[in-house]
Amino acid sequence: MLRREQEFPKAASDGEASEPGANMINPLWKQFKWPNDMSWAAQNLQQDHVNVEDGIFFYANLHSGEFSLAKPILKTMIKGGILSDEMGLGKTVAAYSLVLSCPHDSDVVDKKLFDIENTAVSDNLPSTWQDNKKPYASKTTLIVVPMSLLTQWSNEFTKANNSPDMYHEVYYGGNVSSLKTLLTKTKTPPTVVLTTYGIVQNEWTKHSKGRMTDEDVNISSGLFSVNFYRIIIDEGHNIRNRTTVTSKAVMALQGKCKWVLTGTPIINRLDDLYSLVKFLELDPWRQINYWKTFVSTPFESKNYKQAFDVVNAILEPVLLRRTKQMKDKDGKPLVELPPKEVVIKRLPFSKSQDLLYKFLLDKAEVSVKSGIARGDLLKKYSTILVHILRLRQVCCHPGLIGSQDENDEDLSKNNKLVTEQTVELDSLMRVVSERFDNSFSKEELDAMIQRLKVKYPDNKSFQSLECSICTTEPMDLDKALFTECGHSFCEKCLFEYIEFQNSKNLGLKCPNCRNQIDACRLLALVQTNSNSKNLEFKPYSPASKSSKITALLKELQLLQDSSAGEQVVIFSQFSTYLDILEKELTHTFSKDVAKIYKFDGRLSLKERTSVLADFAVKDYSRQKILLLSLKAGGVGLNLTCASHAYMMDPWWSPSMEDQAIDRLHRIGQTNSVKVMRFIIQDSIEEKMLRIQEKKRTIGEAMDTDEDERRKRRIEEIQMLFE
Repeated sequence: MLRREQEFPKAASDGEASEPGANMINPLWKQFKWPNDMSWAAQNLQQDHVNVEDGIFFYANLHSGEFSLAKPILKTMIKGGILSDEMGLGKTVAAYSLVLSCPHDSDVVDKKLFDIENTAVSDNLPSTWQDNKKPYASKTTLIVVPMSLLTQWSNEFTKANNSPDMYHEVYYGGNVSSLKTLLTKTKTPPTVVLTTYGIVQNEWTKHSKGRMTDEDVNISSGLFSVNFYRIIIDEGHNIRNRTTVTSKAVMALQGKCKWVLTGTPIINRLDDLYSLVKFLELDPWRQINYWKTFVSTPFESKNYKQAFDVVNAILEPVLLRRTKQMKDKDGKPLVELPPKEVVIKRLPFSKSQDLLYKFLLDKAEVSVKSGIARGDLLKKYSTILVHILRLRQVCCHPGLIGSQDENDEDLSKNNKLVTEQTVELDSLMRVVSERFDNSFSKEELDAMIQRLKVKYPDNKSFQSLECSICTTEPMDLDKALFTECGHSFCEKCLFEYIEFQNSKNLGLKCPNCRNQIDACRLLALVQTNSNSKNLEFKPYSPASKSSKITALLKELQLLQDSSAGEQVVIFSQFSTYLDILEKELTHTFSKDVAKIYKFDGRLSLKERTSVLADFAVKDYSRQKILLLSLKAGGVGLNLTCASHAYMMDPWWSPSMEDQAIDRLHRIGQTNSVKVMRFIIQDSIEEKMLRIQEKKRTIGEAMDTDEDERRKRRIEEIQMLFE
């Protein structure tokens, strides 16, 4: 990285490898060999004093019509690049190694802050700085990160820094009265200024209103009041859409050296790279016309070789990438990581889930088939996405399909369908409840409750409640179930008994009095309302359960029995599902057995920091369980304190899931990592796995062309409903 910043210009002459791309032909030119008659070329060689190789070949730019006898070398003038190491290989550590190895601009020989017009050093500064007249913060690196990673970057600087002369400043916008003064008028400016994409966007938006174009914006306050020595953007793929406010704001930041950190420089399409190239100010490719002419258009025309030749030439001098599979010259892995095991656990639907799924599937299939028959499938795309989302939700939990999660972008696009489905689903949920939750008539239910009230007239009578199987006394009232004969059981004990009896094809009889019992005719205790401590009997509702939650609880119990004190991460993309999981886990495990944490986009920075810090502390007496949204968990978090993960639902992009898992399986992990993915068999989730495999095979970025994207979307929809 130091060489990319041209801090060691003599390195190549000292016997080290030269810079990648140093002798690469400019991809806009093509090499041709002279015909056998070399007399004309030899004559020109003598006149022009070009080398022998240039006498064998000539070069043509087929785009501009130019010819050349000298090899047109690709020139790399930028200082910086793209650090694209695979997730978990220490991009943060590498970035701080660069910063602390070279904390200030070595071109400033007197090591004093200077005005931009200082001619002794201005030749080495970007030419655009001559126009903006901003002072140069030659001793400061600006690092822009997602908000969820701000604390982690701050902590990592403290760990890495061992110099009393260097420090960092976390910039929120209003906590520093004058950033310009701090960075350019003090003897010891901060070595690093940490801020977030949100702050950059807010400051840019605040001061750019009324400007006609991006080029008109010349802000001179806050982060935009100085020219930084170095700018590093973490999770740089956040700027991939050049039309977003965030991307435009980041582009407006000025720095001599620029670095992009991202494990996934391409997420959806090849054009994702353009924004990174523009941020790095890599000419001529940062000009959109050049990019479209030599990359986008050839790719859309299916001239893949030409497009990828150009992209390869663009990235060769600026891209640094290591993967976990790479080995050194001795055949040893570059990074020693413990093994990782990913297991798919396929589960059947519960009876209630099966009924709901079939109802939703019928609706979806009608919509898809009519779209295919009429040839307007993509016109109904948003409607179909809502159908697909509902099917995925019922695979997780019946309670999800009546809610609109914060991540449900597909729902917000089709409010009419959502309203229609909600009415139908409410009606269906009542049918499911009647069919599977209990088989009481109203009269039977009232009679049973009256019998139990005679035995348990008030709350005091529950204080000595005992499980008829394990004889635990007093029982946890949240987990107490009552049979028709009036006997009480722990929920876990009773259902283990029922499961055993069913597996042996034996009848169900009360373990206490041997009277016949029915698993669908049970009562539970609930509070009369949230503000009251009074308890009343209500029908027990297994329809509120899901196959996945049942399986998860079993796995967590097995883990607790075999190894108490494990730290566990549970991923889901639905925040509402995390809420349900939190409730189920809290209901199942007492506080002395497990501590539950939840981390999603609804937490403030202070709350996120507190959750992660507390979760990271090992507690050998009980499990620590972190419920983590896939969107938040896939971005930069370090969760090496945990070695067990459960993926509750699949995502369209396999790279998103890989990133989430790599929060655990990364540098610093000392234990083998075990990941379990819960998938409902014979459902849309299994078909999503097939789409994931296809994406891994052909790549997720092969859809720059609009026709290709349309074709691919149709294929994926058809795969889901085959």
